Amino acid sequence: MYKQRKWFIVTLSIFLFVVGVELAAMTLTHYWRTQGIWIQDAPYHPYLGYRPRPNVIMSFRGHCAYPELLKRNYYSTNDQGLNPTPNYNWENPEYTIAITGGGSVFGALSTGNATSFPSLLEKIIYDTMKIKVEVVNLAIPGHQSFQEMLGLYDFLKENRADMVISATGMNDAMFGFEEPDIQSASISGAVRQLASVINTDMSLSRYLRANSYAYDLWSVASSKILRKLRDEFSNHQDSPRSAVAQSEQGGKVYENINHRVFISSMHYAMMNTLAIENGAEFRMVLLPTAFSGKKKLTPQEVACSESRVTDDIRYSNDTISKYETKFFNRLDEIPKSYIYHDLRNIFDPIEETMLIDLNHYGDAGAQVVAQAIFERIRPTLAKVASSKP
Repeated sequence: MYKQRKWFIVTLSIFLFVVGVELAAMTLTHYWRTQGIWIQDAPYHPYLGYRPRPNVIMSFRGHCAYPELLKRNYYSTNDQGLNPTPNYNWENPEYTIAITGGGSVFGALSTGNATSFPSLLEKIIYDTMKIKVEVVNLAIPGHQSFQEMLGLYDFLKENRADMVISATGMNDAMFGFEEPDIQSASISGAVRQLASVINTDMSLSRYLRANSYAYDLWSVASSKILRKLRDEFSNHQDSPRSAVAQSEQGGKVYENINHRVFISSMHYAMMNTLAIENGAEFRMVLLPTAFSGKKKLTPQEVACSESRVTDDIRYSNDTISKYETKFFNRLDEIPKSYIYHDLRNIFDPIEETMLIDLNHYGDAGAQVVAQAIFERIRPTLAKVASSKP
């Protein structure tokens, strides 16, 4: 009887200890999320690649090589895992605009939900024209045009829109640069690799991360510490996998541009067809970046556009700039079946800081972008205003 009681007490103690650790880890995970630490907040999605979880508070580090220059901002996702546009919430909007894109559109480095440029566009339209417009921000950080198209299809299956805008910053060009193979024009290699692991090898580590807050917390914390140590010891030197090394091998990094641009434009044409089939007008907008959107950068813009840091790889801005310029110039040239607006130079006359890193905007930059898009779609909105009773 004594031995049975002893084993019962030991078993109960171990159980309570594990439960206590899990509860503590769950509490810490929730707290760290509110402090902007990314812990599996964008899980794998079977055809979008990944999508932020609904109703979480998050923040982005961005791609600045000197993160100490950045002020950490926070924003929350809605029930669909999207960045809401909270300035106005009309019960019966008179016009609906759906905007797709990546982190620049999502509002990755804005100060909050209300200052992404889709949110500001919604505000500008109502304040200027008194049209009750609902702007739906469908953008997901890191998504390319193929994923935008799938996200739009998902949205239009159950919702309506009067206008669809695909606003691209540099994701299609950036992935064409970092991952030259044609398959990556649809879904990046990193996402395809994750799908392969999930489908063929549900490892113990992945199982534990999916089912244990404590293990997940330990995995993320340890990876962040190791990455920080790597950064400190490497002193931000270019890694052997750097695109700089790629570019020095006969310029092969530029050979895929025509093909990649053709594929991207095909995705926009497919979005145009989706919009038309659902009674909406479609426009594709090319957004400004640090390399193509401002003649004179401020000191902070210069510092944060010196290079792009992705995980442990540092990419030279010279090589990125050349690739992006060639990519966008080719996109300008090819015939299009959709309405197209090139906004790359809208920051040219502005002396203030617009870009927080290579392609994400601060609140001031988002305001300029929103105003520029408003001016391009104003003729269509004027017809809506004139038809109001």
